[in-house]
Amino acid sequence: MREYTQTSEAKTSGSGSPSAQKALDELRHLLFAPEQTQLVQLKERLDDPTVHATEVGRVLPDAVRLRTAQDNELTEALTPVVEEALTSSVKRSPRILVDAIAPIMGPIIRQAVTNALRSMVQSLNQVLEHNVSWRGLQWRIEARRTGKPFAEIVLLHTLRFKVEQVFLIHKRTGLLLAHVAADSVAIQDETMVSGMLTAIHDFVHDSFGTQPAQNLDSFYVGEHTVWIEQGPVALLAGVIRGTPPSELRTAFQETIETIHLEYRHLLESFQGDTDPLEPVRPHLEACLKVQYREQTKKVSPFLWAAAALVICLLIVWGYHGLRTNQQRQALLSALNSEPGIVVISAESREGKFAISGLRDPLAKDPTPLIEASGLDANAVSTTLEPYIALTPELVKVRALNTLQPPHTVTISLDHDVLEAKGVASQDWISKAERVAPTLPGIAQYKDRLVASEDLARLETTKTFLEKQEFTFARESAQIARSQRPQLNMVSTRIIDLDRLARKLGRTVRIEIIGHADRSGPKMINDILSLLRAQSVHKALNIPQLRRTELLTMGVGSGETLPEPLYKSSHRSDRYVSFRVTLRGQQEQ
Repeated sequence: MREYTQTSEAKTSGSGSPSAQKALDELRHLLFAPEQTQLVQLKERLDDPTVHATEVGRVLPDAVRLRTAQDNELTEALTPVVEEALTSSVKRSPRILVDAIAPIMGPIIRQAVTNALRSMVQSLNQVLEHNVSWRGLQWRIEARRTGKPFAEIVLLHTLRFKVEQVFLIHKRTGLLLAHVAADSVAIQDETMVSGMLTAIHDFVHDSFGTQPAQNLDSFYVGEHTVWIEQGPVALLAGVIRGTPPSELRTAFQETIETIHLEYRHLLESFQGDTDPLEPVRPHLEACLKVQYREQTKKVSPFLWAAAALVICLLIVWGYHGLRTNQQRQALLSALNSEPGIVVISAESREGKFAISGLRDPLAKDPTPLIEASGLDANAVSTTLEPYIALTPELVKVRALNTLQPPHTVTISLDHDVLEAKGVASQDWISKAERVAPTLPGIAQYKDRLVASEDLARLETTKTFLEKQEFTFARESAQIARSQRPQLNMVSTRIIDLDRLARKLGRTVRIEIIGHADRSGPKMINDILSLLRAQSVHKALNIPQLRRTELLTMGVGSGETLPEPLYKSSHRSDRYVSFRVTLRGQQEQ
């Protein structure tokens, strides 16, 4: 730009007039004045350190914030600088740091120790909460009177001393090298506690102007004692509850000496990494000692009473459990011995004795068995799935329920053979022959000893008819009026005989036979005997029969036929008789 301006001026001075030069300068100013101003300002910002520092300070907070949010590289880069600055400040003027942390040092240590002990007190309270001894009752009264927790009173009376925490601290940097704590001790920020211990040590050394060889070896925080054992490179601090013996100091000294002897090179080369010093933990854990006061053990009456009560409860509980178990076993035996019930599983479930198995519909209800066992029916639940049992008792019961035999028939079962005996109707006999072989558990059905009552009635009716006789006057075929009731009875029996024959699948032939005496000619006697048979047939007035055939015949004086089987002693041979013949299944 400067070269361009000089060239323009040269051209103007060489060839233009003063007015033209002035006009050219005005034009140049109008065209290039803003850019020239900005270039001058930019050059000043780059060349002036004050302006540059102001600009960087304006954006530095935001830049630090953004970089910290991205990763930890800025923190890692600034850590050595900050540590160097703090170390230099402490070396130059320790009083400044001591005055800064002195107001908060004591409260922080007390709070850390209080929190560490609270967990132990609560745990001990849970252990001793139900102590029923006489001494425990006295301690509870003391706790109520003093307002202190019961566990704390017990600890005061029983604990001699207890090392709750041990710290190994680097002397040069004040950093925590290792830390261990007893069980049931609430652990706070051990790094903060170690820093406070170092600060206390420096505070005492600087405040009282002690010699370098003189160091703080102990201090008290409430009911806790902090013992410090110095070493060339590191120091050991133990937080102790109670009154520690002098032997514990010796143990601390031996521990710090052993650590320096075995790990001196690691302590001297310590740069902030505590992992190589992890093997020192067993030495520190050996310092976690505890000792209780020896007390004469006396059995409290309350303890005796409680023990007796517990024993009684155990006896009652054991007897009740044994009795319940016996009742349950008796119930299971009764169920298993009951025909038609099979127990598959039995167990205690949700406070009940749950029984699962199978039950035939014909088996007995298990409820009476449960009541007979002595168990509470509400405490027993049964789940019995239905099934068909093949035990002889239930097979016979099932046959009786299905066949329903009449009282004149008896049913017996021999293994898988069902046999019926007695007298029954033909309908029942036919049903039994059809149904019995299909019953579960029945392989064969026998009924040869079952007499059909219909057949018996058939035989009875046959016998009755063959005993009937109708007598006539000499040379007469007219039925006397007095024999009309007998005719009606015979007619009814013939109809019954036809019905029974139809049921039994039989056919019947009834012969009405007329007889005559020998007082007249044979031909007349033959005709008269036939007329007498026809007269009885007509007088019977029987409708059409389906299975019975009625025949009339005359035998005259009876010379061609033998005497009737059931002929009664009558005064003459002038009568009508019946002869019945049964045909069908059994030929009669």
